[in-house]
Amino acid sequence: MGRYALPIAFLVVPFALLSGGIVHKGHYHAFLLSALFVLPFIEGTGKRVSPYLKGFYFHVMCLTTLAAVAYMVGFIHQRLFNMAFMGMFYFLGAGILFQAALNSPLSRRSWSNVICVAAILQICLAALQSLGLGPVQWFLSKFARVDPGSMVLVGTLGNKGFLVMYLALSMPFFFRRPWCWFILPMIALMALSNTTTATIAAIVGAGIWGLPLVSKKFPKFNRKWAYTAVVMALVVLGGVYIAFFDNDLSKSLNRLPRGDFLVDGRALKWGIALEQVSSNWPSMIFGLGPGVGWGGKGTLHNEWLTAWHLFGLIGLGLIMGFALNISRENREAFAAFIIACVCGVGSLPMHLAPSAFLIIIVAGLCEREKFSHG
Repeated sequence: MGRYALPIAFLVVPFALLSGGIVHKGHYHAFLLSALFVLPFIEGTGKRVSPYLKGFYFHVMCLTTLAAVAYMVGFIHQRLFNMAFMGMFYFLGAGILFQAALNSPLSRRSWSNVICVAAILQICLAALQSLGLGPVQWFLSKFARVDPGSMVLVGTLGNKGFLVMYLALSMPFFFRRPWCWFILPMIALMALSNTTTATIAAIVGAGIWGLPLVSKKFPKFNRKWAYTAVVMALVVLGGVYIAFFDNDLSKSLNRLPRGDFLVDGRALKWGIALEQVSSNWPSMIFGLGPGVGWGGKGTLHNEWLTAWHLFGLIGLGLIMGFALNISRENREAFAAFIIACVCGVGSLPMHLAPSAFLIIIVAGLCEREKFSHG
């Protein structure tokens, strides 16, 4: 289908007379949907985009098109259609960045250095903020009205949880000389932040990064079973920690005698989202569509559940297929990708632009190792 994607889009756009009879707006919408359709089929020399990623983008395009048709016939309100279309923009941008990372001429070493520099800048800003200084806000305030924010170890990422998550994603690239010295302040920031998900994810990533070294030293060491054992052990430990110590979830889980543990915090959001997406088989399989919220304030703080909620079991399955089949050749990038997957269980790394950008680059660096070594 790849070779015919662009011709198909070219032939379809002139006949997309959607948007309530406004011809040119219908063309505009179809033009952008065509870009979403064509994007995963743009492949560099010798590089092939994952079939799971192609399938996911096709699924998103179909859901957004369905929203456009539903709006045209008056089945949904314009606000819901606008939400779906704005959600599509995010995936269009993410796809462009992934293609750029997949086909980037920069070497593996250069990319690792860039990621380390970005993390160090955030560490330095957090250190200055601990002293009551905000150089970025101060500089921007000379040109525009700027929200000063809170001077508490956040870098430019909004809150300490986002900062620690960003550093956790970057950590595997610091397991090299001379960058390894910066791991100490990263660990100190994690300890001060009291952020459960990112800390557990960083530990998992360090373990994934170190397992190949252990298997080289001990040739009979079964790496497959070691990966499984480490992940299972960390999941159990994380579950115990959340159930008995984490302030957000332990309150809910400790109310089991009342017969309903979905009482407050993130557990309540997850329960509502699960109930919504499981209410009938079409939503369970195909999802509620891009841009649809769970019904309350904020996000679900769970990327995997969000994927099911928006794109159904089909979308979740395609995302998991991409994750399970991603290349493991680039050890640093693969460890960072695993950290992103773990962070997605209890946080929202793909909903924060800097961490989402980093994850997209990491995924691109992993996938290009299937075809060449930078």
